Amino acid sequence: MTTPSLLPETRTTVTVWRSRLDLSATTRRDAHNVNRLHGMVLSGIPHPPDTNRPAHVLFATTHTPQQRTRAMPAQAGSPERVLVQSLERPDWQQLLEAGQVTDTKVTVVQQTYTTGHRIAVRIIANPTYRDLATRQRTALTDATDCAAWLQRRLSDGGIEVIQHHVSVGAPLVLIGHKGNHRITVVSRELQAHGVVRDASRLHQILTEGLGPAKPYGCGLLLARPLQ
Repeated sequence: MTTPSLLPETRTTVTVWRSRLDLSATTRRDAHNVNRLHGMVLSGIPHPPDTNRPAHVLFATTHTPQQRTRAMPAQAGSPERVLVQSLERPDWQQLLEAGQVTDTKVTVVQQTYTTGHRIAVRIIANPTYRDLATRQRTALTDATDCAAWLQRRLSDGGIEVIQHHVSVGAPLVLIGHKGNHRITVVSRELQAHGVVRDASRLHQILTEGLGPAKPYGCGLLLARPLQ
């Protein structure tokens, strides 16, 4: 059950570029390192001359479990396709010519949301909490805690989650290396139904992403209207 909004009606239109990249066999092996995958994604997005990288580039991949141990969740296998979202029109020609990708599809997506609209959202996220002693982020292991994390984050982003309409996928470990530093990210696919309470804040999380580990394939929030 949802409660009436006390906020004035707001409306926002989100316009982004979405790209589907089909990776070559060689790139799939290299892209098992999420840091390399991030670098490849950034190479196709233009950026202003006074900056080193484009702003608010988000991406997500679909992985199949590769290996599982008793001590940790399944480790992600190599991705075959990548969904990239950017504010600027991308150019993937260099990756095509280099044989890093075998095919691309680029579309411009425009969506309008108004206060009171019911929507469904889906995200590959990295639900975490900050350990007060070490100040480091630690992955949440309980599905109920992950659902509560999503509800809080969506609430901050202008969405009131509809009770009993949250699903939490199994954890999947993404790995990589950045210099001598090992990257380990525990991701989950999360889904929810909600009501837009502040369209301007929703615009922000749709364009800037949600939660940590955005450079490693987490944070891209996909939304669609519900009837």
